[in-house]
Amino acid sequence: MARLPALPPNPPPEVPAGSALSAFKRRAARLIAAARASRRGERLETWIRAIGLSLRGQSRAEWAGSAPHRWLLGRPVPVGRAASPKDLRPPRPRQDKAILLGRFTFDGLVLEPGQGVEPWDLPSPSRDFAAALHGMAWLPDLLAVPDSERVALSLVLGWHAVFGRWNGFSWSAPVLERRVFNLACHIEALCVEASPAEQAVLLDTLARQARHLLLGDGSPVRAAEQACAAALAGCALAGPPGDQLRTQALGKLEQALRATVLPDGGHASRSPEAVMELLFDLRALDEALAQLGREPPQALTRAIDRLAGALRFFTLADGRLPAMQGGEAGDPERIAAALHGR
Repeated sequence: MARLPALPPNPPPEVPAGSALSAFKRRAARLIAAARASRRGERLETWIRAIGLSLRGQSRAEWAGSAPHRWLLGRPVPVGRAASPKDLRPPRPRQDKAILLGRFTFDGLVLEPGQGVEPWDLPSPSRDFAAALHGMAWLPDLLAVPDSERVALSLVLGWHAVFGRWNGFSWSAPVLERRVFNLACHIEALCVEASPAEQAVLLDTLARQARHLLLGDGSPVRAAEQACAAALAGCALAGPPGDQLRTQALGKLEQALRATVLPDGGHASRSPEAVMELLFDLRALDEALAQLGREPPQALTRAIDRLAGALRFFTLADGRLPAMQGGEAGDPERIAAALHGR
């Protein structure tokens, strides 16, 4: 396997000394201790803790966009591709050629920048639409069209040029999780039309995003999905960078599966659709590990069996799922693909 050219090295930036957040915590602790002795102590304590959480979130956001953090995310530098993960989800009907012509549709809403025009500088119709767009939910639909690799590559590199360094929304855990998963599952197709320099950019941005995803700033309910996406990225990357990422992600996945997949096979969210979606993700990871000749963790195999059993239980006579706990009924073809694979 040919090694890709390394990205130019950058010296580690200096981290500013001092911590305003630590000083605030010390002062807040003293105020809380004094406030508890007064009648207004509980209310004051609540306000102080709320301010502390706000500062903590702001501090995390500032650190995530800082030069030291970006430098750390880029190490070690990816050296090539290994496995080629596959997403078993069927492409959405009638969306493939529409995206090729510059028409993006999610949940009945449409953004139509036009053929050859990228959507990254345009306002999205809704926040959920923007999450699907930046999560690259369109990527499997587009790549289902023959000879669409160059268009898909242009869109991915266009996103990287605008949002690849940092953005609070597009790098938030729910959006980042799906983008890492979709990039990992289609990195092989994207590299078909990519130059060696473009391939290096693709692998570098995949590694950076997967490492950031493992920081665990998202909802605990999505911890398994996030660890699975990062592990898939580790399978797709060759050499020590991929091994390191995969090992760390699989360790987190085993812990998350114990909390996410219940003994009866249900999802912690109690949504039948969430059962199906997690099953898709885990099957993709199981196949990628098989490509590498790696034995899947017992927790992964056990979770797949339990989720498949629960999905069979939830499937109704018409092949759909009960729409409950925030989930949708789903398409029978999609449910069958989750159960049996393509």
